[in-house]
Amino acid sequence: MESVLGIILEIMLYFIPGKMQYKSFVKLGNPTSFITFTDNIVKMVTENERGDLHEKNEYCYNVFCKVVETNEYIFLFLTERSAFLIDKST
Repeated sequence: MESVLGIILEIMLYFIPGKMQYKSFVKLGNPTSFITFTDNIVKMVTENERGDLHEKNEYCYNVFCKVVETNEYIFLFLTERSAFLIDKST
């Protein structure tokens, strides 16, 4: 009986946080990021349609541990496992 309750608890802990995170992204209201490359820094501004989200970040080029460019995308890696994905067509 205890193992069944343990399995149910694990299933709930697996699915509920993902659903909560999705709902929080929906509240952002379709955010759009604007990226500007200058000589010294990369500027990133994120806004949403409603105007209640406005976030500005600036990164020096030496912060990125790796940069990968493909035909369609630019990947700016802050760490080995996390990167900004930039669509070159926009």
